Amino acid sequence: MNGLIGVFAGDVTDGRNFDGSLGRRTTVGDSVAGEVEGLFGGRCLFGGGMRFNLSLLRFLSFSLFLTFSGITARAQSDRGTIAGTVLDSSGGVVASVTVTATSTETGANYGATTGPTGGFRIQDVRVGTYDVSVSAPGFKIEKKTGVVVQVNSTATVEFSLQAGDVKETLTVLADAPAIQTETSDIGTVVSAKQIEELPLALNGTGQSHLRSVESFVFLTPGTVGPGTFSDSPSSGIFESKISGGQNLGTEVVLDGASIAHAELGPTFDENAPSVEAISEFKVTTSTISAEFGRTSGGIESFTTKSGTNSYHGAAFDLLHNDKLNAVPWNNISNGSNVKPRDHQNDYGGSLGGPVWVPKLYNGHDKTFFFFSWEQYRNNQGGVQPITLPTDAERQGDFSALQGQPTPTGLINPCDNSPVLRGQIFDPTTASCPTGFVGGRLAFPGNKINIPLSPVAQKVLSYLTVHPDPAKGLTNNFIFISNNPILDTTMSFRIDENWGNSNKFFFSYSSRDQEQFNGTQALPPPLDSNFFKSRFSHYLRFGWDKTISSSLLNHFNVGFNRLYDPSKADSFTGQDWPKTLGIPGANGVQQRRARGAA
Repeated sequence: MNGLIGVFAGDVTDGRNFDGSLGRRTTVGDSVAGEVEGLFGGRCLFGGGMRFNLSLLRFLSFSLFLTFSGITARAQSDRGTIAGTVLDSSGGVVASVTVTATSTETGANYGATTGPTGGFRIQDVRVGTYDVSVSAPGFKIEKKTGVVVQVNSTATVEFSLQAGDVKETLTVLADAPAIQTETSDIGTVVSAKQIEELPLALNGTGQSHLRSVESFVFLTPGTVGPGTFSDSPSSGIFESKISGGQNLGTEVVLDGASIAHAELGPTFDENAPSVEAISEFKVTTSTISAEFGRTSGGIESFTTKSGTNSYHGAAFDLLHNDKLNAVPWNNISNGSNVKPRDHQNDYGGSLGGPVWVPKLYNGHDKTFFFFSWEQYRNNQGGVQPITLPTDAERQGDFSALQGQPTPTGLINPCDNSPVLRGQIFDPTTASCPTGFVGGRLAFPGNKINIPLSPVAQKVLSYLTVHPDPAKGLTNNFIFISNNPILDTTMSFRIDENWGNSNKFFFSYSSRDQEQFNGTQALPPPLDSNFFKSRFSHYLRFGWDKTISSSLLNHFNVGFNRLYDPSKADSFTGQDWPKTLGIPGANGVQQRRARGAA
């Protein structure tokens, strides 16, 4: 039953029910329409009242109803649409015209037939540039070249046929995205040209070390982020808000499926593929169509790059080295005068084209691949001023801390002595000379005169560094550390044109982040920070089946996996309660890993 449900999870489009001149479409009636949450994280926009325990006969009957009733039920997609109207030279509509869209990059064909009003609509067209032609008996063939199809957008193409021989072809250049008159949604498309040419900084968003393609969301009007209604100015696009939406309220779609996960919902920046692997994306801000329903803000729709009939590749290396830096002003002010180690290196490459195996297989116009890999490395230095106990304080002598009486003249009710600044008190005091209940007597001369805790002495044995006596009692040690950072992403996609009626794609993206969380202030195992590890996986599969010139089924599934095996700096597999001698406590510390799919 699950498999049958998946087959019809997507777009079923009948071009005969579209009026191209008015941009109208018909949808499934309320008695049938609804959203059934898909088993793979997507949506099945059919049969809202349907239950999974339907009999096979009832399910097949419902499927036949979808096929022959001429409906539109759109699902989330990383594709675009070509729509328009075919008229003759007098302005009259021309029905039953064959419309063909051919990709200039892969040779893939998409087709449709105009309806009674002359309108046509080709759904789920892969992003790219197309030549669109129309032909009808008694008219010249008219072709419009350079039609740009963008993600989650509709390219409008209007035709005016001229009487003549069908062997004659009239070619018109249409090399720019047209104004969308077929849809009411409002949004901004960030094109491949913008992604490739606009500058992006390494480690510039607070969440991602790589260049972040999602940073371009701020090209969209109505988007606010760091420094603007943000509760953390370093949160970057982690807290971007679109059209007045909430934090983490944006729906993010990658290759037609939501990237939402259980830990932090739609956060994408730190798990996203390389900027080299993204073809383009669209941010929809208003009058969002019905297939998107899980957002209080906008929609970010990303599509990954596909291979073409030509081989294209790139290689890059971005280098940043502390040898070119000055000493930071805060390290001058704290007296360390240390230039932190900072060796950033971001490198990678990509390659795409037709699948070709010499003497075995030629994938020209049929099978295409695209591969991208990027890695960021940095051995980042840290300089942290901290306060360490002096050698005297390690022996229980805190006399150097004791100062004058407090300005308000506080009196210790336990013995009516004045309370001094930096004074320490005996926690073992059983009673007060004055009879006061709950008070403590101060240690004479601010020196501990009782045996030190064996647990505290054991902890101090791990403190292998000592303060600088010349720096006094506070901020008397500068801890210099190295924080290795490794951030790797890999993306792979394959597209298959199986004849003119079947088109498949599969994409996989992974992201592996390894780094120390925060700046070390103490040597291990005393430091309270932890080693952060995060591994994410995105898998997508899509199948477009052209049933007839006016009927298309679009099937799309996605799988998201986030694994977070972070561990504390003190995690060594050691029984720390037993090692430190804490009475009544023992047990090896367990490593906890979080995962979400």
